[in-house]
Amino acid sequence: MIKIKLLLIAWLQIIVFQSNGQDKQSSDYKYKAVFIYNFTKYINWPANYKTGNFVVGVLGGGQFLPVLNEMLGTKMVGSQKIEVKVFAAAKDVGRCHILIVSDQKTNDQAIQLLRGAIEKIGTNSTLLITEDEGLIRSGAAISFLKKGDKITFEMNKSAVVKNKLQLSVGLERLAANVIE
Repeated sequence: MIKIKLLLIAWLQIIVFQSNGQDKQSSDYKYKAVFIYNFTKYINWPANYKTGNFVVGVLGGGQFLPVLNEMLGTKMVGSQKIEVKVFAAAKDVGRCHILIVSDQKTNDQAIQLLRGAIEKIGTNSTLLITEDEGLIRSGAAISFLKKGDKITFEMNKSAVVKNKLQLSVGLERLAANVIE
């Protein structure tokens, strides 16, 4: 557990040093991208999701998209190359391992987009992540939180299990809040 936290801290420090002089929002997106990549180490997808590319979908991508492409574009999950795909609307969402509902102006817009995404992915093995605090209560598996200058996350364990994903206890321990 200590090794895991040290690895995560080291990654985050590297990003901070690389982003000196860049705006704070860009730095926040880089932190989130590192978290997303590290989530892949704590979640196990079913066997039929372990072939082809590992797809990270972005719904409402906005400013997060270039950072995801930069940070994840050359990474692998196991033997799978990461591919970042953009979906213009919830109805367009296709098969993906992770779906990020991103860059909404209001909480109501985020909830509406999240509901559409939940309906579209159904019980597919997709980890649904949002950037808006509290949306785990609306069905997201993981929502990012910002406490002061610190980025962390909260988790809805039942949303992870509903989508047939196996969750490592280590990820639960890293979450700021876990609901069942």
